[in-house]
Amino acid sequence: FSTMRNFTSKKGILNLKRRYMMLLGLMLLSILSYSQSTIGGVINSYSPVTAVIGNTITYGNTVGAAHNLQVGDYVLIAQMTGNTDGNAGNNDLRRVVAVNGNTVTVDGASLTGKYDPGTEKVQLVYTPYDKTGFVVSSKITPLPWDGSVGGIVSAITPGTINLGANIDASCSGYRPTDTQLLT
Repeated sequence: FSTMRNFTSKKGILNLKRRYMMLLGLMLLSILSYSQSTIGGVINSYSPVTAVIGNTITYGNTVGAAHNLQVGDYVLIAQMTGNTDGNAGNNDLRRVVAVNGNTVTVDGASLTGKYDPGTEKVQLVYTPYDKTGFVVSSKITPLPWDGSVGGIVSAITPGTINLGANIDASCSGYRPTDTQLLT
């Protein structure tokens, strides 16, 4: 009965309220600490595509952010050249459903765009995803386009992006002579 009296007395009720407030504070702190991912610098990895068959993509050496593709990752496939066939600029954002060496299978029966990696420049870009959002802690830039890969910044979130720094792809895209246009 002495324990029961502790919770029913004014002092016991105050202690109980303090415990609840402390518990609520700890829960709020844990929610805030499980928040957005911090990103900055080069956040994407880039790979030249060597073959596209249906929803299966084979790619070459990866440069940029250190990341090995895995099931559940998002990737952007983008055709960077091909003005004569009208495919330049085609792109698909997909989720990886299988990985086998340098070959990935993405969701969906086939890609929406047409890609010609045998004759044109096509790249596979790893795209970071966070369900709660991102905090940009330092300037985000792509690797500059080198004639095969680069020039793209891509990230996905249904949450928010808090800009603590800029996202800047100026003069990094397809045309490597864009800096001449600024003079």
